[in-house]
Amino acid sequence: MKIATTVLAAALSLLGSGLARASDCDVDMLMTASQIGPVKLGMTEADVAGLDNGSSVSVVRHAYYSEESGADEVEYFVTICGDAEITAEFYSTSSVYEISTQSPAFVTVESARVGMAAGELQSIYESGRSINFWNEGMQRTFIIDDGKHGVFTFGDGRCEIGRSTVRSECNAVLPDEVSVSYWTNSAYTKPGRWN
Repeated sequence: MKIATTVLAAALSLLGSGLARASDCDVDMLMTASQIGPVKLGMTEADVAGLDNGSSVSVVRHAYYSEESGADEVEYFVTICGDAEITAEFYSTSSVYEISTQSPAFVTVESARVGMAAGELQSIYESGRSINFWNEGMQRTFIIDDGKHGVFTFGDGRCEIGRSTVRSECNAVLPDEVSVSYWTNSAYTKPGRWN
């Protein structure tokens, strides 16, 4: 028990120090349907690369071949104040198509952040709802106000789907389950996307 208490205290200390560093940062830490921090949907590669200021924001470009799309893809890893990371995906487009983070340093206007339980999110966003949808596997998510915010994901974000399993059998998000990421993309921001 003492070891578990010590480990928990150390984890909370690390989390607290990460939030403190990010909050002392001079960079916008807001999450909306169209941005996470300084990264916005629609930015070009030059725009994203230009965020690197040599101090509070660093940017790393990663190019790779995608078996799924059969094309070369590009993503950028944008780190804010040394520890809050954002991933900007271009896929096969000329501008940022999807943005995601696993960092609790970013926050919505209503103070929601990664690491909150589904029940907490539901308290903040009464019209929000948990859904499972297909995205390279079944994604377990909490949708916030269609088109006004991004999407929180839970667990590893995917449910295993086998021959004997259908999409509707994917477990729903439980009220005490903790969110592990937040993401938004260009398709998400279109009105009616989640209806």
